[in-house]
This record gives sequence, structure tokens and C-alpha cells, in this order.
Amino acid sequence: MKRSIFIPFALLIATVVTLVTTDAAARAANLPRCGTKITDRFACKKDWTVLVYMEADNDLFPYALWDLYEMEAAPKTGRLAASSARSDLVVEVNGRDQGDLRLFHVEAQQTPFKKKTFEDFASAGFELVKSPMVARYSGTDSSTERRLTRFLKLGAAAYPADHYLVVMWGHGEGWRGRKKSDFGGIGYSETRNSWLRIPALAKALRVFKKETGQAIDLYYADACLMQTAEVLTELAPNVKYLAGTSQIQDYQGYPYRTLMYAINTPALGAPKRDQARSLARLMPKLFKLSYNATNGYQSNQASNESTTRYLTSSSVASEQWLSEVIPSLTKLSGSLGRYFADDPVRRANFTAAIAAVAMLEGQTQDLNLLFGQLRLFIGLDAQRTGPSSLGNELLTDLESAMQSVNRSTLAANFGTLYEFDPDFVTAGVKPSGVSIWLPLSKADFKKRRKDFEISRFYRRTGWSLWLDTLHQD
Repeated sequence: MKRSIFIPFALLIATVVTLVTTDAAARAANLPRCGTKITDRFACKKDWTVLVYMEADNDLFPYALWDLYEMEAAPKTGRLAASSARSDLVVEVNGRDQGDLRLFHVEAQQTPFKKKTFEDFASAGFELVKSPMVARYSGTDSSTERRLTRFLKLGAAAYPADHYLVVMWGHGEGWRGRKKSDFGGIGYSETRNSWLRIPALAKALRVFKKETGQAIDLYYADACLMQTAEVLTELAPNVKYLAGTSQIQDYQGYPYRTLMYAINTPALGAPKRDQARSLARLMPKLFKLSYNATNGYQSNQASNESTTRYLTSSSVASEQWLSEVIPSLTKLSGSLGRYFADDPVRRANFTAAIAAVAMLEGQTQDLNLLFGQLRLFIGLDAQRTGPSSLGNELLTDLESAMQSVNRSTLAANFGTLYEFDPDFVTAGVKPSGVSIWLPLSKADFKKRRKDFEISRFYRRTGWSLWLDTLHQD
């Protein structure tokens, strides 16, 4: 077994100073590859560093232990699900015992992997984790934003790599811009009774990019409802690829064992291969396969039938999202506003129509399904009023927006609900795996409008203008 390289806490803190006061990008570029002769992890770099921040100061703590068990259980046929010669897996867990925050360098153990159930972890504590604990401190000493920023700095400084995967793990409710909002955010902390706001998450990722000299290669939200247009637009400037789910997901979340198998496979680093893009394309597939009733290693849960029905998972290329999707949605916002401003009956009919269709949780709708619903509505409305130039303009902009969303989407996988349920099969349109907030009434829009209007997405696209038109008296 590979020998553990323990990094003392004091030395870790010192590396933060080094990272801030030196050219971290130049330092990393000049480092040699890690090998058997190098025992100082600061002095070499690997292909990947995977940084997982687990906000488990809540009912998810047993699932955090479950994921850690999957990561560090003994290798299978030579495949490592933990740190290896190619990668480091570093996990910070905010536990449920009054903010007990621990940092682990996850390493393979001798215990063979076996399928487990929730009961195996329900009453357990950190004693189940066998990997070396690099640091421990109080989870109540600072905000989630500051703790996450510190963790990312430590991870980049202590474990230099060519590529970084950052995972934000915990409860999720989609967009939250203001502290006073009563819905949204990621990483709920029970002790603090607070959520991490999305602009604060974006700031932590931005600090990482600024101080390391490189964007995060891949960001994954292992939480419900986070693959939304508003969240993606906020995070995209600091990340190359973004992945996650637009719907509620099972508490067991992402299959880290098969994820690390993929990262530790030499084929991922084949010459001329874009490793980050390849991994981003693979992640939605791994998520769905893990819940397969026949051979998925996360398929032994009582909730598996519901999980495979509601599952959504997608990955998006940030550059295309910002350069193609945002301009197309900006144009679409204008044509939507003109279309609905023209006819109060049309507005009333559309609000009634969307109130009658199936939606995702959090009052959101998949982008492509929304486009399909709009396309159907334009056809029906034309039967009432006759064809119109505004309707034709909107159809053109809808098609352009759908194509840009599809081009930016690297991969998407869905449960049976989105393949066979007539409520979600709209005129042959396949879902995109990215959702958007769609308030069903004037009261709903008014309640959360200010929270959404501070988002980069609303500022860039003027999206609130057509919603304002739709819900006017």
C-alpha cells in the first residue's frame, strides 16, 4: 500500500501564506511530477486534486460517513477509489457535533468494499474514518464562505496538481442571493441555521482562481436543485465545466467510488486528451449507473425506485454557456417581453397553461421543456389570433436558445420520468438538465424578485423584464 504523507496543521497554515504572497501558478508550473522518490507533497504535483467540502452539520452526517467509507475501502482489481499516484482526494467535513470540522487526506484501507445501508452509519461518528486526519478545528469559528475559501486555499497549496475538481456537498435549494431570502442556497448548517449564498460560493471560487492562476477545471454540486441557469451563470467565470442535478436527488448522492476509479485510470490522461472535459462528460453517466437496479453499487436503497424515476444529471461547458447561451437568452427575453406585452389575454392564457404543467422542485422548469411549452403555446395562440410577426420572432429565438443550450451541454442523463411521463415529454423535446426559475403568479414573482435580480444571470439577460410583463395586471 502507498505510504501516507502526513502534512502537519501548522505547516498547512504556513502554505496559505506562501500561496497568497508568491506566484502560485509559476510555482506549480515548475514543480516536478510526484513519484516514489518524492516524499514532500508540497514539492511535486499530480494530475488531479479532488477537493470535497461536506456540509454535514445536519441530518446528512451519516451519508458523509457513507461516502467516506466508499472512498477509502480497499481497492478492487487494482482500481483505487482514494488518493493515488495520479490524484489526491481531500475531504473537509463539518460534522454534526457542534461544528466539529475535520480535514482528511483520503487513502485506501485494507477493509474490502461491501454494500452498506443507512443503518450502518446512522449512529456512528468520525471513528469510522480510517484515513489520516490532516487538521481539526471548530466549525463555528467562521462562516461557511470563509471555511470553504480556507479549504480551497489549503488544498491547492498542499496538493498541487494540473487539474482541480471541487465538490460542494450538502443540502441544496437552488439560487439564493440575499441572506434574508426564505429559500435557496447550498450547504445548510444546522448549528448556524444558515445557507451558503450563491454569490458567496462564487466568491470562494473566484479567490481560488485569482490566487492559483487557473480556473477550477470542474465543479460539481452534490446537492439538490443546483444545476440552474442562475447558479451556472454566477459560477461559470471561475470554472471550466459545471455539473450537478436540476432536480431533487437521493441523499446518498454522487458515486465517489466510481468517480475516483475514473480519475485514477491512466486512460483519462492519454496524450492530447482534455482530461477535464472527458471527466465532465462522464460524470452524469456515472451518476445514473450507480443507481442501476442490476449492478449499480448505490442501488440497494429502499428509495431506489423513486431515485431512478426523478434522476437528472448534466454537465455544462462554461465558455459556451457564457458566450452562446447568455446572449441567446438575452435576445429571447426581449422577444418574450414583446410577445406578451401585445395581448393581455395571451398573458392570462399562458400563466394558466404553465400552472397546469408539471414542474421541477423549487418552482423551476427545465430550460428545454420550457422552450417546448412556449412553442406549443405559440401554435395554440395562433389559432385564436392568427399568425403574428411577434410569434414568428419568438419561435426563431426559441430555436436559437435551445440550440445554444444543447451545444453547451456536454452530457445529460435522466430518470424514467423524463422519458415516458407525458407531463414531462413536451412535443418531442428532450430535457437539457438545466433548469430556470419560473414563478407561476404575480405573488410568487414579487416574493423572490429582488433575490433573483441581484444574480449575474438577471443582470446580463434582463430576464426579469419579460416576467414583469407576464405578471402585470
